[in-house]
Amino acid sequence: MPKYFKCCHIKDLNIKKHIYPILSLFVPQIAIKIYNIIDKIMIGYMILDRSELGYYEEAYKIINVLFTLVSSLSVVMIPRIASIFSTGDYKKINKYLKKSFEFTFFLSFPIMFGIIVISKEFVPIFLGEEYKKAILIVIGLAPIILLCGITNVIGTQYLLPTKRQKQYTISIIAGLIVNIIFNVIFIKTAGAIGATIVTLISQFIVLLIQTNYIKREINIKKIYFSSIKYLIASFIMFVICNILNILNIHNRVILMILKVLFGGIIYFICLFILSRYTKDLTQ
Repeated sequence: MPKYFKCCHIKDLNIKKHIYPILSLFVPQIAIKIYNIIDKIMIGYMILDRSELGYYEEAYKIINVLFTLVSSLSVVMIPRIASIFSTGDYKKINKYLKKSFEFTFFLSFPIMFGIIVISKEFVPIFLGEEYKKAILIVIGLAPIILLCGITNVIGTQYLLPTKRQKQYTISIIAGLIVNIIFNVIFIKTAGAIGATIVTLISQFIVLLIQTNYIKREINIKKIYFSSIKYLIASFIMFVICNILNILNIHNRVILMILKVLFGGIIYFICLFILSRYTKDLTQ
């Protein structure tokens, strides 16, 4: 074992060649940070009623926590895709991406419909009665769980590991620009609800751009078609859980627990049945 390590002189380091790769990773991260807070900044600046910012911020936190569950696979998939990309095995990359999409659909659809169906109980219990207006914002932001889940797979798990930071950055900046422009219009007229609508629009723009970038490499139609069983199972869960409201249960905690339990059971039963009938269609 050597007693010392020989270090090269600083003048021998070619720092310039590392600047662009560093910036290509740094810029999208800055854009994402701005993208995530710009609507809150604009609400606080444009609306005198500070309660609007409070409603939006708390609702956004709830959705963000739920999205973290959906995006948990990224930690594992990013280095895996990068490693496979270095070998040039695109068939294997597609295989892993398909699994990532399946995982995203499997979680995001029931979580999205689930938070909508329990929002009337969940928000007052965890935020307080004074945050009842946040219920509508939570419902409005719920699709973000699905939209961000898909863009997380395309952007974070595919574009970044395959050295396509430029395309990833363009999609994020485009969403940011749309967000700022539409916020000026919608926040003035509808406050926090307006910001909610704009957030959905801008996230959908990001999804469209990223989908366009990969459509020639990945059978995106087939992947989206595979989400139908999760959509149907989640919607059936949503309808049946809403029927529980007619039981006239006044205790919010009990009603919310019943919805979660029944919803989970119904979702898995429906998914089991649908998987058997749609298996051949998605091959």
